[in-house]
Amino acid sequence: MTVWFFLPLLVAIAAALGSRLVQSRLDPVIGTWLLTGLAAGSAVTVFGAVALVSLTYVAGVAWIADRVGWCRTLAAANHAPNTVVGVVSLTLTVCAVFRGWRVLHRHHQIARAPATEEVVIVESADVVAFAVPGRPGHVVVSTAMLEALSSDEQSVMFAHESAHLAYRHHRFVLVGSVAAAVLPVLRPLARQIVFSTERWADEVAAAHVGDRVLAAQAIATAAFAASSPAFALGLADLGVVGRVDALLNDRAPTKVAGRFGGATVCALAVVCLGGGIVQLHHVASLVLHICAG
Repeated sequence: MTVWFFLPLLVAIAAALGSRLVQSRLDPVIGTWLLTGLAAGSAVTVFGAVALVSLTYVAGVAWIADRVGWCRTLAAANHAPNTVVGVVSLTLTVCAVFRGWRVLHRHHQIARAPATEEVVIVESADVVAFAVPGRPGHVVVSTAMLEALSSDEQSVMFAHESAHLAYRHHRFVLVGSVAAAVLPVLRPLARQIVFSTERWADEVAAAHVGDRVLAAQAIATAAFAASSPAFALGLADLGVVGRVDALLNDRAPTKVAGRFGGATVCALAVVCLGGGIVQLHHVASLVLHICAG
């Protein structure tokens, strides 16, 4: 065990706790990309470290080593953990794989939902509108939502949902969701990724209608909507107050703030990358000690 084992986890915790502060200093487009990259890097690095411990422990179990033909010196060469650490690491690895697979499977099932039209209008008393990823993706709007919004506000709504589909926001959300499933400490970071995609779509919609006040008004009206299904990005999802405030006050990040936020995220990403490289070196060392038969 070295500092490179614990450092990625500490960075992931810092990223999760500071994601809201960093996100507020970045343009939503840049923020979405950087936060998503940070989430993915943190999850992969920490998961890799835990998986490495698990593999080393499993390789050190005599009957397993004999069955697969691993070298007897493998465990010693890679500082095999004790039983408690090994079992805990193995359990965490299996749980992380299962949770990550479950998120991916759920997303795959939703993305396969059939849709013959780009816009699907459903008869419902619930005020909902959301984008559903797929090939092609589609927008689902309830009749109650159409009745609740004026024609101008409907233009904002459709522009917002179309932005989610056009810029593939579900992919960013999926990466954040998988990262949070693998490493639960990243859940705040995953929420900020969703918020950032909503801000991104808000800005696109505001530019489309040419009226930030109208965009904010439409979001506030749609805030009465019920929760959208998983992976369905909706007009009234997450942080409505903050999004309306950003539109009304036109709080575009300054160059200095943007550079600070970007530099902070990049610095954290570099630390995660460094930890990942060290872990990859250990994995390579482990593989080199495996016998052919």
